[in-house]
Amino acid sequence: MRMIILFLSLFSLFCSGCQKQDTQSFQAAENNDSSLKISVIKPQQIDFAKTLKLSGTWVAKEEIAIGTALQDQQVLSVLVEAGDHVKKGQILATLEYSNVQSQLKQNQAALVRG
Repeated sequence: MRMIILFLSLFSLFCSGCQKQDTQSFQAAENNDSSLKISVIKPQQIDFAKTLKLSGTWVAKEEIAIGTALQDQQVLSVLVEAGDHVKKGQILATLEYSNVQSQLKQNQAALVRG
């Protein structure tokens, strides 16, 4: 049954392709001035910018808390603002040092005794 349907569909396709075309409608389409107009240009090589200058702000993907190695320290002053340019070795903030001084004196005294 399937073979018969397949054969009939292929036969009808073949017969429709062998039909005589209507030459009047074909000639009318050739003589029509409202046909699609195209323009052709020659390909040219152009230079693209290799760098992009974009403005924006950087945002951390994940934020973490940063602490000092010395616990119980208070920040006395912050010397830079967000967006400031900083250099290597530049002091960014100052910490309270009274606790550090007392710990240093205690350690020095322990060394003298030891």
